[in-house]
Amino acid sequence: MYNKTDDLPKTMVGADEESIKAALLAVCKELKLASGMVDRIMSLTDADGTVYECFYKVLREELDCRHINSIAGLISAAKFPRQYELSD
Repeated sequence: MYNKTDDLPKTMVGADEESIKAALLAVCKELKLASGMVDRIMSLTDADGTVYECFYKVLREELDCRHINSIAGLISAAKFPRQYELSD
C-alpha cells in the first residue's frame, strides 16, 4: 500500500526524465504491470492524443498482452504433443 514515506514524487512538474521513469517503474511494479509500459508511456507525445486517449492506449496494450500470454499459458498447460492449427 502506498504511504507518504515512499520515494515517489508528489508531482511530475519540473521533475527530470530519470526520476519520472523511476517513479513510473515503482508504480508499475506495485500494480504488477509490465515494466514495458513505462517505455510506452515515455514515448507518448502530444501528437498521440489527449491524456485520456494515451492512457487508454497504454492500458489497452497491456490488456491485449495479458490476453495473449494467458492463451499461451493455457496451451502450454494443456501439454499437447504438438501445436495444431485449424487446417490440421
